[in-house]
Amino acid sequence: MIAARAEARPMNITPEMIAAASAAGACVDALDWLRKQPRTLADLVAWRPQWAAWVALNPATPAAVLAALAADDDISVRRAVARNPATPAAVLAALAAADDIYVRDVVASNPSTPAAVLAALADDDYISVREAVAGNPATPAATLAALAADDDSTVRRAVALNRATPAAVLAALAADDDISVRRAVARNPATPAAVLAALAAADDIYVRDVVASNPSTPAAVLAALADDDYISVREAVAGNPATPAATLAALAADDDSTVRRAVALNPSTPAAVLAALADDDDIYVRRAVALNRATPAAALAALADDDDSTVRRAVALNPATPKGE
Repeated sequence: MIAARAEARPMNITPEMIAAASAAGACVDALDWLRKQPRTLADLVAWRPQWAAWVALNPATPAAVLAALAADDDISVRRAVARNPATPAAVLAALAAADDIYVRDVVASNPSTPAAVLAALADDDYISVREAVAGNPATPAATLAALAADDDSTVRRAVALNRATPAAVLAALAADDDISVRRAVARNPATPAAVLAALAAADDIYVRDVVASNPSTPAAVLAALADDDYISVREAVAGNPATPAATLAALAADDDSTVRRAVALNPSTPAAVLAALADDDDIYVRRAVALNRATPAAALAALADDDDSTVRRAVALNPATPKGE
C-alpha cells in the first residue's frame, strides 16, 4: 500500500507546506522531521501512513497534493479528500464518479462540490448519496425541489431540514405523509411563518412541540402554543429564546414544574420573572434560576442561602454570581 502511494513524479514538501502544517497544529516531532532534510509526500506517508488522511483533510494542503491523494489505495484517504472544502472542483467531480458509494456520499455533502456535480449525484441509486445532496447547503434550489419528491422519506427529510431549501418547497413538504418530514419542516429556521403557523395547528403533538421550539416561530403562534394541552408543547415554548416576555411570564405560573423549569433556564426570561421563580416550591426550578446568567444579583444572593445544597452549588457555578456570594 505504501508503494502504491508513491508519486510517479515525487512531490516535494515545501517550506510553505511545513508552515501551513505548523499553523494547523502539527506536533513538534513531525515538524522537526519535516525540517531535517528535503522530504516528499511519499516520504511522509511511508514514515506515518496514518497521516495521509490527515493531510488529505487539511484545508491548507495544496491542490496538487489533494489531486494525488484522490487516487490513493486507502478509501479513508480518498474520503478525506472528498470531504476537504479546499479540494479542487475537478477532483471532486472525478471522485463523484467513483464506484465506491462511501466516497460519493462524502462528495455529495461537501459544500465546495460544484452545482452540476450535486445535480448528477441527486440521481444516484443509493439513498445515502441522495440524502447527502439533499442536506448540502450548496445544493441548487432546482435540485432540492426535485429531491423533495424523492421516494425515500430520509431524502425528503434532509431537504426539509436544509436552510437553503426554497420556501415553496418547504410549504409543500409541510403536507408530507411522513411525520418525520413534517417535523423537519417544523424545525427548520428558514420555514416561512405562515407554514409554521399551519403546522402549529396540526393534530399531531410531535409536530406542534417542534414548532414550539423553533426560534423563527411567530410570537403570536408561540403565545397560542403556550396554552396547549400537552406539557411537552408548553415546555418547548417555555424554553424557546424567541418566546415573548409576556408569554414567559404566563408560563412561569404553569401547574407543571417542568414548564416552569424551562422558563427558569431561558436566557430571555425577564429578571422579575426569574426573581419570582427563585421562590418556587420545586428545587429543580430554583436550581434552574440559580444557573441562569440572566438572574438578577439579588435573586442569586437569596438562592445562595437556599436549604438545598444543589441550588447553592448552582449559584456558585453561575458566572453571573457576584464575587463573595
